[in-house]
Amino acid sequence: MSEMSDYNVATVLVYKLLNAVYKAVTEELGEEAWDVLWKSGKYLFNEVREEIGIEEGMDLEEAIRRLCQYLKRIGMVEEVRFEYNRDEGILETTVIFPFSIAKYKREAAGPIYLFTSLLSSVLEYLGYEMEREGEHYILEGNKLRERWRISKAE
Repeated sequence: MSEMSDYNVATVLVYKLLNAVYKAVTEELGEEAWDVLWKSGKYLFNEVREEIGIEEGMDLEEAIRRLCQYLKRIGMVEEVRFEYNRDEGILETTVIFPFSIAKYKREAAGPIYLFTSLLSSVLEYLGYEMEREGEHYILEGNKLRERWRISKAE
């Protein structure tokens, strides 16, 4: 039997599948669907942590860089740009998708937050937590921009 990595499923189909699942979860749970999104990110991180190359105690920015490179390498995103102001604890991310994200609602849990749910899990693994800092935006050019306050977990 082949390993799952031997198969290639189109990125767009994966996002459509995730969107269908999150829509169903949102219809059933309402705002609690966000809890499912964050928890699914933890499960996914546990599955791919070694592939990403995240290790305990590693530098935060290096871990984020590896996550961005991993998602680009497997074709889930076209690119992820980030800026981290260590002094202020502010992380700004821009995820660029390889397809139109105009139909996704920024206020609903869904597949466009795959990076965000994984980022949250990476941070938690390294002993940090994140809190939304302001609004997040869906921009032209299939971009999702978010801003987070990062702090050491207590």
